[in-house]
Amino acid sequence: MIGVIGEEDSDVDVLHELTTKLVGSRLFAFKRFIGHGCGKLRRKCSSWAANLVARGCTHIVVLHDRDTWEIADLKRLLETEVRKGTRRASVVLIPVEEIEAWLLTDADAIRIVFRMKSTPRIRAATEKINDPKEFLERLVARNSKSHYLNTVHNQKIAAAMKVKNLSRCPSFGPYPKFVASALKGK
Repeated sequence: MIGVIGEEDSDVDVLHELTTKLVGSRLFAFKRFIGHGCGKLRRKCSSWAANLVARGCTHIVVLHDRDTWEIADLKRLLETEVRKGTRRASVVLIPVEEIEAWLLTDADAIRIVFRMKSTPRIRAATEKINDPKEFLERLVARNSKSHYLNTVHNQKIAAAMKVKNLSRCPSFGPYPKFVASALKGK
């Protein structure tokens, strides 16, 4: 049982899809708390972590967009908050700038989800794209008849993508090892 504290449901849904790809099956379950923005997530992080542990979670994941924060400062703050709530194994994931940077690592998945005629060109270092959500929205508008909605399409892109592409995102790097340890019961 993995407890996830995230900003939005769609972010946690993306993480669930990616976890399924890492594990190769559904040998895990998520329980979640959603902040509906980053401020509430930071304020409630410790109490939510404690609640998730009380509900049977053995591992805690905090998923928070970088936004305008310095990564080291935000990570330190969130790790401190989780430790206040629990001593369980935890990981803080901070997509740079937003989780859409992770999704942009697989242009072919985007092509499939939006039925594009050709695979769009996207720079390799997707975490260096300013406002990845807006970038993805413009990309879809230019190359598809669909309209991008993160609440609908992010999970679909994650389901279609190859998780190996995420090796280009340093912010995702700690997660595969964390999931492996969660499944071993550590």
